Amino acid sequence: MSKPSTFGNAISALGGGTAATFKNLGTVLPLMLVMGLVAAGADSFLYHQLGGAENQDQGTFIKVLLAWTGVALVQEILLGPIVGAVAVYIGRLHSAGQSASLYNAVNFALGRYSRLFVPRMIAQLSIQIGLMLLLFPGVIYVSMYAFVDSVACLEQKVWPIDRSKKLTRGRRGSIVLIYLPVAILVQVVALAELWALQQGVFVLAGVFSLISLIFFIVNVSFYKLYEGRTQALQAAADAKAPEPAAAP
Repeated sequence: MSKPSTFGNAISALGGGTAATFKNLGTVLPLMLVMGLVAAGADSFLYHQLGGAENQDQGTFIKVLLAWTGVALVQEILLGPIVGAVAVYIGRLHSAGQSASLYNAVNFALGRYSRLFVPRMIAQLSIQIGLMLLLFPGVIYVSMYAFVDSVACLEQKVWPIDRSKKLTRGRRGSIVLIYLPVAILVQVVALAELWALQQGVFVLAGVFSLISLIFFIVNVSFYKLYEGRTQALQAAADAKAPEPAAAP
């Protein structure tokens, strides 16, 4: 049997990630709304504190933009591990034909928060700095660290950063095919932030919640790629294992 193509793996994982997310929308939406409200509240506060509402000059805009970037990074570092772990949980249950309750999903995430925090922070700092400097370095880091959440949540005896680098070698093209269009799309959606600010904090929260939902689907899709990769490696290892000796 021929191996799935890079494009085929990407489409299969993205389809699985989307299906898992929408099957568990009652669990996912409350988390996305919380993420959206936190981001909107912080950005609205900073916008007014830094004088964005009164001054439209370039200097003020740059200060506001830098403050927003910092807040987004802090939110990702502090709350991202919960969202990442929930994505793994939902993806795993979906593969088993089960649905996830909000209580159990959050419980799963909180139980793995301490193990996930440091490796995810390292991965996200690398990715976000790469994206800010130039889009493609960030995408390269994503292609290496896409499995950090899955490894940290499900494999206890390995360093998630190194394990993710090793596992993604067989799926980096698929990771980029999933992530790059979404990253570009979200940049376009993010342009609506200034408009949403004028409409009120709840409209802004809606924009951020939509962005969070898009990236959540990506995270679940990365879990699906991780699952397929580890299963393929296990199947290859089983195929190479010697047959047990027959009983005399």
